[in-house]
Amino acid sequence: MTMNNLYGPAHALFFSAMHRRLHWILSLHLYFENALGRDYIDKVQSFRKEKEKLYDSHRQLFQNLYSEKDLSFSFSNKINELLDDTPVESYLLHLFEDLSKFEVKAFECIEIHIPKTSSTNLQTNWFFLLGEGSILWGRKLAGEFLCLSKDKPHFSNLYSILMGVFAGGEFLWNPFLLRRHLDAELEFELRYCPHRTSGSSLSCTLEAKMVEGFAQTLYPDILYKRLSKADYCFDQFTL
Repeated sequence: MTMNNLYGPAHALFFSAMHRRLHWILSLHLYFENALGRDYIDKVQSFRKEKEKLYDSHRQLFQNLYSEKDLSFSFSNKINELLDDTPVESYLLHLFEDLSKFEVKAFECIEIHIPKTSSTNLQTNWFFLLGEGSILWGRKLAGEFLCLSKDKPHFSNLYSILMGVFAGGEFLWNPFLLRRHLDAELEFELRYCPHRTSGSSLSCTLEAKMVEGFAQTLYPDILYKRLSKADYCFDQFTL
């Protein structure tokens, strides 16, 4: 790392958030593959083949963001090993673009392998299953966050917590556009929700489930919902 390429806490926070997002996507792939393996051997073989091809085509992304310490909030330390003469802002933006492209293909890979059936209920069950996987991931993430926190976070801090954990802070300009912030209510627009960054409605839906699992682990009585408009989404939290 050169002297003109020093990075600060804001860069490390964003890098760490991208790392966690990659691992969330990979966890859903594994969750989906295991579910397919119970009754759809032909589907799981095809899924594995497409998945391996996708991972191989994004080898550089994995070299940058993958780690066995899949949930580690201290993963940002690795950025020090990766930087060269490229300005840190350019490096992170390029990484964000690569991750967004990978995300599109990753969720497409899931969608095309969902077993086709004339039964609406069976189709719904697959989306419910994936949502369950995202909720569990959000809970694991919250569990690690709580282990690192000295005290239980107050609801008034939820906005900044979500901003750091899921958006990586303010590196991307105003990622959560605050609309309402009261003692027991929080509402913000997601300026970089998957509808905008990857065009994937499935990704957006499952991201909401991850946020739900995270928030309800921190505050068991919280009510959460994601509302989608024509060209943006926003999250609402109420105690």
